[in-house]
Amino acid sequence: MAGLILDFRFWILDFFVDFLGFIRVYTPKSSDPIWWTNQYSPARVTGDG
Repeated sequence: MAGLILDFRFWILDFFVDFLGFIRVYTPKSSDPIWWTNQYSPARVTGDG
């Protein structure tokens, strides 16, 4: 059972890394650190940004 959980965690991690890679390749803005911080800034979340 522990092995299955471990495999599942690795699968999630692999999927997450692939997803980030996909975003990085297909989103030109992703090379801009300021864009990344703006995406997850409190102001953007609350709608003040």
